[in-house]
Amino acid sequence: MSELVRVTAHFMVLIAPFDGDLNRRVERTLHDFLASQGIHSPPLQEHLDHGLPSLENLKALLLRRQAAAVDLPDGYAPNWLAMMLFNHTQDQSLALVRDVNRYYNQHFSPLDRRDPAYRRVVVVAQPGDEGLLPAISDLLSQKPSSVGGADLSFTPDLVKLLDSFRSAVTGTRQQIGVLESENARLRQQVEGYERGRFMQFMRRVQDWKKRVGLA
Repeated sequence: MSELVRVTAHFMVLIAPFDGDLNRRVERTLHDFLASQGIHSPPLQEHLDHGLPSLENLKALLLRRQAAAVDLPDGYAPNWLAMMLFNHTQDQSLALVRDVNRYYNQHFSPLDRRDPAYRRVVVVAQPGDEGLLPAISDLLSQKPSSVGGADLSFTPDLVKLLDSFRSAVTGTRQQIGVLESENARLRQQVEGYERGRFMQFMRRVQDWKKRVGLA
């Protein structure tokens, strides 16, 4: 970190999760969820083994180097965890994951720069450039009222929305299962009809053979 500060000419931006009770609980929840599905995440395991960096220690280091900094929230923790759990749920179609993430990026991501946040955006300024930090902070803190024409004044609860997606998918799968069962039943019925017609045809052929003296 000291070397990064040393070689920075004007500004440096760090985006990372930092240590705290919330992040420890969030990462433990995700780690246990992945483990229950046989998924190993080296980054999460590293965080659990060695801990996350301390934001306070980082600020102290910057102070010693006479560098000024502002930190801003990024990645609203409840939504971050919900999406991570959703994206790593087994038997999830790639098309559904893609569509849900596209919807999330349009309707939720623009509002993710708020607390409680999983990540922090730390903007570091070298001596002489610190006067721009308030403007940078204001710029990064702005929350758009709309994105791509979508009104963001009303944001549905993400967890309920994901549950709705799952329910819809489950319902669709069940409906497909019913249709497949019905299709199999009809196929058997048609095959039965075909076998019956074939037997009738063979009996007629046999009768014709008898009539012409071939049987």
